[in-house]
Amino acid sequence: MTLFQIVGIGLTVVVLLGVLRHQQSAVATLLSLGAGVLLLLVVLPYFGQVVGLISELAARSSVNLAFVGVLLRVIAIAYLVQLAADVARDAGESAVASRIELAGQLLVLVLAVPILRSVIQAVLGLLAKI
Repeated sequence: MTLFQIVGIGLTVVVLLGVLRHQQSAVATLLSLGAGVLLLLVVLPYFGQVVGLISELAARSSVNLAFVGVLLRVIAIAYLVQLAADVARDAGESAVASRIELAGQLLVLVLAVPILRSVIQAVLGLLAKI
């Protein structure tokens, strides 16, 4: 059922945007943003299932749960940044979209630093034993 909801919402919005884009560009931009949020809300319950599965697999494999948290935050940042950048591009603001993407990339880099530190420490620990 969800697939049909996504396709139905998407096609309806595309038709409405085609009509509104030239007459009411501000309303079209808001409609695009609203559609993106609505589509995210439709699939949000499935994201919860994926988070549960990833957490369960991490617990079984003795992976540090902090790393799983970072992974999930990176995924969330990627999706939200993509949504915001697409809305900015739809509004004709490609420069703003590029800055949104750059900010998202920097946030991901900041989140990756603790993982990188752990990897370097593990490698140095292995090298010290040689």
